[in-house]
Amino acid sequence: MMETPRIPVTVFLPLLMAFASGCTHAPSSQSGSSPGADIAGRRDAVAIAVAALHDQSTYPANDYILTSAQQIVVEGKHLWRITFKPTRLLPRDPSNELIGLGGEIFVNVDLSTKKTEISYGE
Repeated sequence: MMETPRIPVTVFLPLLMAFASGCTHAPSSQSGSSPGADIAGRRDAVAIAVAALHDQSTYPANDYILTSAQQIVVEGKHLWRITFKPTRLLPRDPSNELIGLGGEIFVNVDLSTKKTEISYGE
């Protein structure tokens, strides 16, 4: 059986950003917010999250796949929650295997301070 190559998430970042720009997210209640600002914010948040994942994680950043980027409100602050899944939990043959449960890494990004908070799924 042929080995499936693993490609770093940073290679797909421009493609993921184009795809993510069409995804829905919680609307911003900040005045003066525009769709263009939200797309730029998402792009910046993903870049910060990838850097944080690279710096803080026990696994290399290329061992994860970006699965979602959504704007959330936590304690009155507008944050971006960027979610990654370990590639080791993804099946080599999706038609015959299930996706592994858990293992997600959540990176909350506050764009106003550029601070991140990393938490882990089950």
